[in-house]
Amino acid sequence: MLYTIENERVRASFTSLGGELTSIYGKATACEYLWQGDAASWEGQSPVLFPICGRLLDGYYTYAGEKYEMPLHGFARKMEMAVEEKTDTSITFRLSDDEETRKMYPFSFIYRVRYSLAGDTLEVAYSVENTDEKTLIFAFGAHPGFNVPLGDDKGTDYKLVFDASIDTPRQVLFKNNFTDREDAPYSLTDHTIAYSNELFDAGSLFFTEMGDHVTLKSDVSGRFVRLDFKGFPVLGFWHAEGSGAPFLCIEPWESVPTYFDAHDDLETKAMMNHLPKGGYYKKSYFITVG
Repeated sequence: MLYTIENERVRASFTSLGGELTSIYGKATACEYLWQGDAASWEGQSPVLFPICGRLLDGYYTYAGEKYEMPLHGFARKMEMAVEEKTDTSITFRLSDDEETRKMYPFSFIYRVRYSLAGDTLEVAYSVENTDEKTLIFAFGAHPGFNVPLGDDKGTDYKLVFDASIDTPRQVLFKNNFTDREDAPYSLTDHTIAYSNELFDAGSLFFTEMGDHVTLKSDVSGRFVRLDFKGFPVLGFWHAEGSGAPFLCIEPWESVPTYFDAHDDLETKAMMNHLPKGGYYKKSYFITVG
């Protein structure tokens, strides 16, 4: 099912499959900001990542001595979610454990993603309740793709602008799409990265120590997308490698893919949240358009 919320500034649309955002339309700018999907490069638009971010080595992890298979980025993005609440300017999707999820993830939980509009800003709020008798182990991640360019200008007119204090973040290094055990400094010029398809055609860029926000903006048209992601320790940038496709995913994550040289045990998997019985956890990020 498809759903829409709107205010006087922005209209946003969603699908109940994965609770995925499918459109951010600026009324004042008459601009579609979200990538609309393309089978030739990437059919996705803004999948929600739960309960893991990224890949598992050989597609599985272990927990309490048992092996569990789970797809890339977890299962939530491919599952039908119920609409728990809807107003003119907000919508909440809900997913609970069932027989299918417990084959991949042996926990009881209630997972929600809530979208709400205020002015030119869309808040994306992830939350989870631990309804199990044991500690719930999980991570949230976002994967929204944005059109580049956003108007009549060119992709090369755009740049990524970070907090003024960010000059040398740490780059997360990968081996064969899995996380290396080393990182490296990544030098910025005036806390910016100039956008080019060639830069991202070479592969994804993921960072730690990136501050709290980033803005993708054009020096020609003035169009922009800003993400505020306080509390997310990892920030990634990706588009379909080698495709030249006109979009860029800006991805706040709580964790990283499996290390290249070992299978994950969920209890020791890097950067995961551990929520006790009866616990509740929430984390938000914000998309502002103009």
